[in-house]
Amino acid sequence: MPSYIIDGNNLMGRKRTRLELLEMLADFLEIKKVKLHVVFDGAPEPNYPEGATYHGVKISYSSRGQDADKKIRRLVEKAPNPREVIIVTSDRSLANYAKICSAKHMYSTEFLSLLAEEKSKHKTKEEKPAIKGEMNEWLRYFGFRPNEANLDYQDPDED
Repeated sequence: MPSYIIDGNNLMGRKRTRLELLEMLADFLEIKKVKLHVVFDGAPEPNYPEGATYHGVKISYSSRGQDADKKIRRLVEKAPNPREVIIVTSDRSLANYAKICSAKHMYSTEFLSLLAEEKSKHKTKEEKPAIKGEMNEWLRYFGFRPNEANLDYQDPDED
C-alpha cells in the first residue's frame, strides 16, 4: 500500500490553515485508502499534538531546532519498504533524497491536482440524480403520504 509522507507547510502554502489541509488529506485518505503522514514545521497544534491522527492522517511536527525535512528523512529511513513511500514536497533537497533512498517523489502542485481530481471523481460517483418519484417512495415507506409530510414538496413527476 502506498504511503505518503507530506511536507505539510510546503503543501499548505500561504492560502490554507493546518486544519484545512488536514481536511483535504482526510478526504483523500477516505477515497484512496492509503497511508498519510503529514509533517509540519513549528509548534504542535493544541488539539492535534505530536503523533495524533486526524481522521486517519497521522500528524507530526519538526523537533525543536530542526525543520520538517529532517523528520521526513527519518520517517523514510524507518519505512519497512521505502519503494512504497511517496514524499510530497516541492523542496529540491527532499526530492533528491527520495531518489537516493528509492522512494518516490511528487511535487506539491502535482499532489494538489491529484487531490482535486480524486475529490471530483468521488463526488461524481456519489451524487447520482434522483430516480423518478424516489422522494415520494421514501416518504410512503416511512408511513407518510407525500403531501402530508411536506406541503411544500410536490414531485414534478407525480400527479
